[in-house]
Amino acid sequence: KGGFHLAVNLKLPIVPIIVSGSYEAWNPTLMFGTVGTIKLRMLPAIYPKEGQTADELLVQVREIMEKAKREKIEPPTFLNYVPCFTLISLALFGFLRLFFF
Repeated sequence: KGGFHLAVNLKLPIVPIIVSGSYEAWNPTLMFGTVGTIKLRMLPAIYPKEGQTADELLVQVREIMEKAKREKIEPPTFLNYVPCFTLISLALFGFLRLFFF
């Protein structure tokens, strides 16, 4: 919830990222992960509205993410075969581009 307080107080956007396949790739009952596909879907940035509280922003982002999960849109196929650390780098790049590009 701290990220939402920061977003509201500093007027910064929240960038929702939907992750699917991570449970299957690294099940908590296993000591090591298995071979699998982890998909990331970055949604458009959500800027807090004037006077919006952190709790209201949290509810708004949650509703948008739930709606996006129901749509079942597949990410581009090239992401299906990229190693996990590269996917994390892509997510970080997507976050950083909001501030520097």
